[in-house]
Amino acid sequence: MLELLDVPPMIVFTTAYDKFAIKAFELSAIDYLLKPFSQERFNETISKAKARINSTGNNNAIKGLKDHLDTKAEALNRIVVKNRTEIKIIAIDKIIFCNFI
Repeated sequence: MLELLDVPPMIVFTTAYDKFAIKAFELSAIDYLLKPFSQERFNETISKAKARINSTGNNNAIKGLKDHLDTKAEALNRIVVKNRTEIKIIAIDKIIFCNFI
């Protein structure tokens, strides 16, 4: 899904699967946290994220994100779901139930 974005966000992957780590870093992920991870490991990731934000020269990263979301309000009305090789865009108002495992 990240590959579909014109301007990918700064992202940290958290997953129980190590097989996706190389792909994550190819997509310029800040970090890849393999579950279960410790508080110390999480703190290291936060430090990496702060360093990346500061290195971009953008000290207004949060404001920039808010501005981006404000201009993309229509995107907040849908989600993208990948099922094996198929990607679907689903309108939020069509979702009856969602269970995150």
